[in-house]
Amino acid sequence: MVALISLVGAGLTAVVLAWSVSSPLLRLRRTTERVANGDLTSRADTDDGPGEVRQLARAFNAMTARVNDLLDQQRSFAGDASHQLRTPLTALRLQLERATDSLASEEAAPAIDGRAGDRLAVVRGQLEAATAETERLQRVVDALLLLARSERTGAPTQPVDVGEVVAGRVEMWAALAAENGVVVRSVGPADRPGVFARCVPHALEQSVDNLIDNAFAIAPCGTAIEIAVRVVPAVEEGAGDRSSHSGQRWVEVHVLDRGPGMSDEQLRHATDRFWRAADADHGGSGLGLAIVEHLVRASGGTLVLARRAGGGLDAGVRFPCS
Repeated sequence: MVALISLVGAGLTAVVLAWSVSSPLLRLRRTTERVANGDLTSRADTDDGPGEVRQLARAFNAMTARVNDLLDQQRSFAGDASHQLRTPLTALRLQLERATDSLASEEAAPAIDGRAGDRLAVVRGQLEAATAETERLQRVVDALLLLARSERTGAPTQPVDVGEVVAGRVEMWAALAAENGVVVRSVGPADRPGVFARCVPHALEQSVDNLIDNAFAIAPCGTAIEIAVRVVPAVEEGAGDRSSHSGQRWVEVHVLDRGPGMSDEQLRHATDRFWRAADADHGGSGLGLAIVEHLVRASGGTLVLARRAGGGLDAGVRFPCS
């Protein structure tokens, strides 16, 4: 009896001691997983557990805080540098436009002979090329500023009426599409009411705008850029990291074009920052899809790029259904 009581007592003592050590380690592991998933504001509990575990938790918190500070500094630098570059770029573009206007006045002067007119035409071409490069640089700076702002966002997700957003985007792009001989339209129940997605503020609008803008650059004249919305009732096979959201319903918004599409290699690199295909128009910034991917991931969703049946690209964003 004494031996049995001693054994039970020793077992209970061992369980209590093991739990006092393993419980703080389990909490530390959960905190580590949250940090690994991008939540750099999570901190481990430093007031519970053995001294060694508390020291490990303090070291982990210091490391996480340091990484968070470094990322904040990097984002702040990109945002501040982009913001500071906008003013001189705007001034430079205005000066080039004034020089072009002055050159036009000189070309219209009656005293200009043929050789002088040829030289002025060459100068005009150089000024127009410089203006085009300045505008391209302005687009890159604006894209960097937008990317820096999107990376700073820590706003919680909120429900957004997908049909209302799609209808607004179609209306906004319709005039520009008509000027370029392209049609922007919603297909299927894209603008149906009552479909809500959860995303960070303005993520859906900016994502759709970027995808339509990319489609404009490659859509042949006389074709249509179509926007389709569908609700995925459950996680589909091949959802990858979305498998942890078993039973989660999703809202997908697809922007489809009839451009040249992308190869497998291009699809793998399409979301890399500053990446552009070798045969693409180099007037773009190479940041549009990177911005979309960040906004979608911040909302708990994914960006999916695929070749469209019959030719073209299917660029889709998937958000949790509200």
